[in-house]
Amino acid sequence: MKKSKLKMGLVTSFICGMALTACNSVTSDDKNVVDYKFGDSTISLSTDNMYSDDLETSAGLTKYYEKVRDLLVRATFEAVTGDANGLKVKTPFKTLEAQAKNKVEEQKETARKNAKNNDTSYSDEMDAIYESHNCEDEDGLYQRFLLDLEKEQLDSAIMDNDKQLEILRDGNGADEKGWIKSAKPYHIKHMLVKIEGGADNFTRATITKEEGEKLSKVVTLLANGSKFDDLAANNLLNDDSSDKLGDVGIVNNNATTKSLKMVSEFQLGIYTADYVENYNKDATKTDGIGLDAEVNVDGSNTKVKVGDSINVNSVPYEIFEQLGDIAKYPEDEEDQKIKDVNACVYPRNVLWNKYLNNHNVFVIVNKKADTTTVNNLVTDTVDANAPAKFEQGKASGFNNGRLCAEDGKIIFGVRSEYGIHFIKIQKSAYEDGLQTYYPIALKVGDTDVTKQAVGSNYIVGLDNAKDTFDSRLSDIKSAIKSYDSNSEYRLYNYLVTYAKDHDIIKKDDESTNKILNKIDSHIADLKASETYKQEDGLKSVWENYLRLLTLQNEKRATVWDEGYYYDTVDGTNKKQVYVEYHRTALVDENTAYDYLAMCRESNPNVKAQYLTKFSEGGDYYYGK
Repeated sequence: MKKSKLKMGLVTSFICGMALTACNSVTSDDKNVVDYKFGDSTISLSTDNMYSDDLETSAGLTKYYEKVRDLLVRATFEAVTGDANGLKVKTPFKTLEAQAKNKVEEQKETARKNAKNNDTSYSDEMDAIYESHNCEDEDGLYQRFLLDLEKEQLDSAIMDNDKQLEILRDGNGADEKGWIKSAKPYHIKHMLVKIEGGADNFTRATITKEEGEKLSKVVTLLANGSKFDDLAANNLLNDDSSDKLGDVGIVNNNATTKSLKMVSEFQLGIYTADYVENYNKDATKTDGIGLDAEVNVDGSNTKVKVGDSINVNSVPYEIFEQLGDIAKYPEDEEDQKIKDVNACVYPRNVLWNKYLNNHNVFVIVNKKADTTTVNNLVTDTVDANAPAKFEQGKASGFNNGRLCAEDGKIIFGVRSEYGIHFIKIQKSAYEDGLQTYYPIALKVGDTDVTKQAVGSNYIVGLDNAKDTFDSRLSDIKSAIKSYDSNSEYRLYNYLVTYAKDHDIIKKDDESTNKILNKIDSHIADLKASETYKQEDGLKSVWENYLRLLTLQNEKRATVWDEGYYYDTVDGTNKKQVYVEYHRTALVDENTAYDYLAMCRESNPNVKAQYLTKFSEGGDYYYGK
């Protein structure tokens, strides 16, 4: 195809309904404003052909946008890819021509085979192929294949162009906020201890002794100086992503489908933790993660602001130590009567339900357990006797009363349907230097980003030979590209600008600009729709999550009716004692330790008294 000057015909050629692959000259009795050649054929168009009712509908404008974009690709490809300042494609035009011809030959061979197999003519089979590709003959088929190949190259080139990708990442300072401000990218590392118990049983769920022991081991190792990365790489401790040192990559806030990339407790827990712990509920930090949304969580007409409805719980480190110590009880060799007691009063399950079977995000604090409260309290109280001196950069441990990884990042926890996630925010969306952290090239100016310290940017975010620098760079580019559902408009805008600057479009033509402006308005409407879908989607996921927390808190705070149980007096004279008490949904820790004492009791008479106390307390024991 010879490069040709297009004046207004850039737009009008397809508004007239001409297929890109038209092979016959189109003429008009009206005043022609442009002639455009496809091979040996010419399309002549006039101002009378410019407008139609379809230009007033979204569907019509979409059709014209697509056709104008395709024509821009054909009209500018050789020029823009041959320009030193243009787009750099991986495959040159002459190679694309050869590939398009090969594709035509493949279709012709298919037609020959189909004609033989279907007992039809070659001509009929080719006509069917032409129709399926919306063209009229072999040359039209070739033009269609060539267009598709050119567009594929330009789509890739626009995203591999450092200048364009930088705009997409950082915004243009006007109407485009860019990926960093829009997607709120977080880089996360995490460990998962799988828990098979039901995630919707908020007060009586059970865990196995192996699960209890693993939870205890992970936290006590961190508290005593083991590096987060080292533990995350251990597939005996981390049930997910251990091959990447716990790295889960870049997490964005895309919620246009009313769901998130990660499970809600995980991702919304990250947003909660970052907001509450690191930014002290700073109202200026809410943009982009839905904290400004007003939601309904109790079925009434009352709406609450998300940012005012979230909190971070605390779990005392001591609980994890105790959990490891008591996880095995009752053991297999224990008296069967002990094992027959309802499992919710097993010591490990009492601690599990009170402190960890909770879908709020939590931090692990350097303090003793408070056995008098049902729900966890956020506190900075530091226990001077707790283990592990924190040395940033050398070991995990407690820093300012919070369990932290070796780099000083707080380790957060949250319970989801999969178990307990231990999360480290490697890079928050609200930290400075995100452009530097997510580079779009391995070398920026004179700086080789691959030679920087591990963790200083996403490219060297893993000290792991399995991950190459190229693949990490590809992760960044993919995250940027995939977030922007309107990325194809960038190619369109680039080509329009290029065509105007190089007189391929007559930029001062009033009629041409009218139609281009209509397309621009249409694109703006589509972008506004995507923005609404994103905001509405975030509101929806927050609303569902907060409803889960509301239901959970109601269940955990439930107080049952008064009742009674039988007790013994001084161990010899049995007496029936009526005791008024309120049963709560959560079993108290004193009960757990009473049961633990029963498991450890060697005196059969004392054990029998314990068994009577527990078995006659109902289907499970609540305490006074």
